[in-house]
Amino acid sequence: MTILGLVVGYPIVGIGLETLGKGLSFSEMDWNGDGHTTVGEFFDTMNVGVSRVEIDGNACRHVYAFKDGRPVKTLCP
Repeated sequence: MTILGLVVGYPIVGIGLETLGKGLSFSEMDWNGDGHTTVGEFFDTMNVGVSRVEIDGNACRHVYAFKDGRPVKTLCP
C-alpha cells in the first residue's frame, strides 16, 4: 500500500509544485473566465509559461502556451 501511494502520489505532488512555481494565483488560472478555478484548469497551467514584461510603465506578466508560444493572457496590476 505504501509503495502504491508513492507511485501515485509522487507525480501528482510534482505536478502541483511545478504549477504553483509559475507564480500564478488560483484566480489567474481560471482559463475559461467563469470565476472558478477547477482541478483541470490547475493542471492545464502546466502547459503555459510566464514571462515578465513592461507595458505602459507597469510590470506585467505575459502568459503564453508552451506548444506554440501564442499568448494566453497578459496580467497587469
